[in-house]
Amino acid sequence: MKTIYRVLVLGILMMAFTAVTVTPIFAQDPQEEKAALYKKYTDNYGGTLPQMEVAIEAGKQYIAKYPEDKDQVDYLKGAIPALEKTVAKKKKDMERAERIKRFEIAMKGNKPGDAIVAGKDLIAKEEPDSTVPLDVEIVLASVGLDQAAAKVDTFNGDTLAFARSVIQKLEAGKTTKNFGGFQYEYKSKDNTLGWMNYAIGYITYYRQDNKKDALPYLYKSTRLNSETNKLSNTYRIIGLWYLEEALRIDKDRLAKIAVAENKDTDETLALLALQKGYADRSIDAYARAYNLVTPKDPKDYKDGIYSRLQDLFKFRYDDKIEGIDAYVSTVMSKPMPDPSTPVAPVAATETSNTATTTKPTTKPTDKPMDKPMDKPMDKPATTPTTKPTTTPKPATKPTSTTKTDNGSSNAAATTTTVKPKTPAKKPVAKKKTSR
Repeated sequence: MKTIYRVLVLGILMMAFTAVTVTPIFAQDPQEEKAALYKKYTDNYGGTLPQMEVAIEAGKQYIAKYPEDKDQVDYLKGAIPALEKTVAKKKKDMERAERIKRFEIAMKGNKPGDAIVAGKDLIAKEEPDSTVPLDVEIVLASVGLDQAAAKVDTFNGDTLAFARSVIQKLEAGKTTKNFGGFQYEYKSKDNTLGWMNYAIGYITYYRQDNKKDALPYLYKSTRLNSETNKLSNTYRIIGLWYLEEALRIDKDRLAKIAVAENKDTDETLALLALQKGYADRSIDAYARAYNLVTPKDPKDYKDGIYSRLQDLFKFRYDDKIEGIDAYVSTVMSKPMPDPSTPVAPVAATETSNTATTTKPTTKPTDKPMDKPMDKPMDKPATTPTTKPTTTPKPATKPTSTTKTDNGSSNAAATTTTVKPKTPAKKPVAKKKTSR
């Protein structure tokens, strides 16, 4: 037993002796450790983002462990914050590049939903002085217009918000180099404003059926030095609105005539005068639409507009169309009436004390422009396109006319109201090339 105890004690003493003798052999020199830590900092200082993070950590450890090394510590205390700022900027730039990449992938992949999500994220995280949000909003408003033209209404709310934001920024003096991006570069402030106003007007008119509120935007798109002031369909839309208002007044007038035992009253004559005032505005807009028809537009679209003009002239000028061609040839030299201004009544011709009656007129059958153009306008037009003084008549005559037969004071003046021919569908312009 004593022998075992002596052996154990001897073993413990030997282990203690070994530990004492080994420790000095493997212990690192404090100066070497200090130098190694500083070298770790200097080796990684100018490297990649992960290396710079290593350098920052090494520098902080050096400051904590060797505060007595005043020169090096003072240097590190000044250098590390700058290095941290560089790292933060690099991370921010990398995150921004990733956001831009997601937006580009969505756009190139023709994924409007993904583009809007990525675009909103990109806009929200850009610096205040960046032009990227403006360009992205221009692109997304254009994407939304094309989607609306294809009867996809999912993005209408976002599209209107983007377009309004672009208008507000441009009118406040914000600018950018390209005014958009990808296939939606508009090249100038006015051209961009024209398309943004058109987008709001088109969606509000056709996709939201809020026609009156759409008119100021459509009208504004015709007043700017933009491709949009050469779009025949814009003027046709405005002309159609005036026509629909004239028909609404006609319905009200006929109801009042019926109550008055088929006789005109001061009120119904005033309504007729106002109706002709709307016809005047409609004629102006349709004449401009006719002037701006291009060789790319279908023939039945052009003929349909001319037929509608004839119907309106006959109503406005008591079944006469003399002067229609001269009117069409000179209309572009005159300012277009602003739809927001009151329509002036036209004095009605009194033929007898018996009411001038009409058969209820059917609602205009012009259809919304739902399909994009096959080919876009390649270059912005700079001047209105005018037609020769002699305007060709359509191949087919209108199916009916509005005709007033004037009788004696005892005879009724009757009007046969027409159902105008329907112009061919005219698609919304689609932007496939840089503008």
